[in-house]
Amino acid sequence: MLIVYGTRHYGKVEDHDCQYAVTRFAHVYFVPLFPLESFWVTGEEEDGFRGHPVRLSGKSVAAGYLRVWGPILAIGGVASGGLAGIAGGVVAAGLSAWSWAWRRVRSPRERRRSDFHLLAYGTRCDPLRMPRALAEDLQRAYDARWAEVSEGRTPDDVARLGAANPVQAILAYGALRLAARTAPARHARQARDASERILDEITDTDAEALRGGPYRSLI
Repeated sequence: MLIVYGTRHYGKVEDHDCQYAVTRFAHVYFVPLFPLESFWVTGEEEDGFRGHPVRLSGKSVAAGYLRVWGPILAIGGVASGGLAGIAGGVVAAGLSAWSWAWRRVRSPRERRRSDFHLLAYGTRCDPLRMPRALAEDLQRAYDARWAEVSEGRTPDDVARLGAANPVQAILAYGALRLAARTAPARHARQARDASERILDEITDTDAEALRGGPYRSLI
């Protein structure tokens, strides 16, 4: 008897302009059994993905299970003929359908956040999802970029007082988001809150203009 097993990626979530999170699962007959690692995809190639690792994504793991196990349990529940089985099957089908809504970034605010990350880091991945070592490496390289636009201000100054221009706002957001991943807990919370204030203050128009505007070379 041939048993088909191995590893496979499931649970594609938070897709925005072809960048997204997936999780590699161990599988038997292409049914996911347990998650091994999550990965942030920045591009697709003929022989696989291009990108970087992220911490295990609960949303991607849940999507991986629900999109495969949900229909299996739904069919089994309905086939059982019992009221409890049918009710469980309906719930499983509903959860599976709900998980497909996670496939793309839909909220305008979260799409703007994704744009911020791309402009600041070259990846749409939130630093809060990165392994600490990767975020720390990125932070060390980021200091020089912030110095070019800071005008002697700190990222916290920008969050409290406003930015001199959109590129300063985005790079201040990027610095604070990295600090939210790498700093001790109390300072990490403060940095995260400050990054959210900047996210709310800059407009989609500003972020769009940066892609081709005079500040693009700094980003």
